[in-house]
Amino acid sequence: MTPQGEIALARLRSVFGRPTDLNEPWPTIGELRAEAPEGDLRSAADDRESRYNNGEWLPLAGDPVMDVLDFAGTLEFAHMCTFVDVTASSVRDDMSGILRGMDVRRFGMHHRLFGPAARLQVRLDSPQDRATELDLAAYASCERFLVLVRAVRRDASLEEFLRDLHSPSPESESIAETALASPRAFAEALVRGRVGDRVVGRHIEGGLRVLEHLSVFTGILQRLAPRTAAREQCLRTARWVHDVPAVHTELDRWARSMGAWSLPYAETWDDENRWTRFLHETVVPIEDELRRLWRNDPASTGEQMSPEERLMRAIFGQAGGRPDRTHRARRLRQRADQQKATGSLIDALSTLRALAESEGSTLEPDAGQVLGTRAEIAAILVSLGDLEAARRELESLIPAAERLLGPLDPLLVQIHALRDLVLRGIARNVDVQRSDVERSDVDRSMDDEVGA
Repeated sequence: MTPQGEIALARLRSVFGRPTDLNEPWPTIGELRAEAPEGDLRSAADDRESRYNNGEWLPLAGDPVMDVLDFAGTLEFAHMCTFVDVTASSVRDDMSGILRGMDVRRFGMHHRLFGPAARLQVRLDSPQDRATELDLAAYASCERFLVLVRAVRRDASLEEFLRDLHSPSPESESIAETALASPRAFAEALVRGRVGDRVVGRHIEGGLRVLEHLSVFTGILQRLAPRTAAREQCLRTARWVHDVPAVHTELDRWARSMGAWSLPYAETWDDENRWTRFLHETVVPIEDELRRLWRNDPASTGEQMSPEERLMRAIFGQAGGRPDRTHRARRLRQRADQQKATGSLIDALSTLRALAESEGSTLEPDAGQVLGTRAEIAAILVSLGDLEAARRELESLIPAAERLLGPLDPLLVQIHALRDLVLRGIARNVDVQRSDVERSDVDRSMDDEVGA
């Protein structure tokens, strides 16, 4: 490797340095083997896959096995950007032993957790692969990505925020509600990490930090537009970006809460338009990229499901202990079921709307999994007596359901029956209102006659 290549490689390794000493590479092979059960790298990989499939949060930094996977994915991205040459013997020898020990290729190059590292192993196992000619624009994009990776790995507030979204709890959601109660509460949570006497941690700070990181990441993707493969590897490698759909849902909730604040000179504020513009320029493009990426890839388990199976899993939970498409969706589903069981229909409605948003962002907007949730929303609206809102929900739902489900599908039959029930209820209400108007006219006429 040339001296310039050695400098670039040292630059890349420094990004993954220990938080206590950025010049000390992290992890070393010895530390990785110490982390693995009895020094077995394959078992270490199996352990992380099991935890991932069970919906556990895997830290952004500090776990030796995850650090190696992240480093390997970043190394492959750097090679694609002509930042380093991984075919040089000094890199090939170090990384091949670790990746072969884990046997990451068995997971496939499309695996959401192991795929980026598997792509590097495929390259290292190919003796014909050689570095391409220097691309200055891609090189600069890789440099920007490394700066972002360093910032993300050292951002404790971001880690706390994303961990709360990944594994939501009543406590974490209560913290957000407390901090969003007023501008003063929000400022206290941001500056002091507490609101009054209540400790709220760095959740609010993390929510704002994720916006900064997403702005930078979107700029990197835009610069990589001519290099599709490198762009996709960038998306696959940045694990924190995979939670963008949940981030979108959560920050939309923030925006709605802030919209209810009483502020001076409100007519001079344009925050709603600015937030919408930010979403469409930053968050939505990343969500679209992820949808296209995952649409072409199998799920992390390689499991294929029909729309009907996805619907049943959305309604009744995962059979056999398999995970939902997102851990957040599973938690929201559990909470909605508990709220319905206790008769808290308004709370259940709010939770189901959040679940529908999460499912619609993670999957295709008309995917089968979200149909059952939206049908439940309409049914709860009927129970609450809001027939017009139920009608609007069903009118937008039925075309998608008819495209995905057969005419005799039980769910579609129930949706049609619910629509008929709603329309009859609305018609009855109209008849009652008309009768009330007619009776009122008669009463006024009789009063006039009596007065005369």
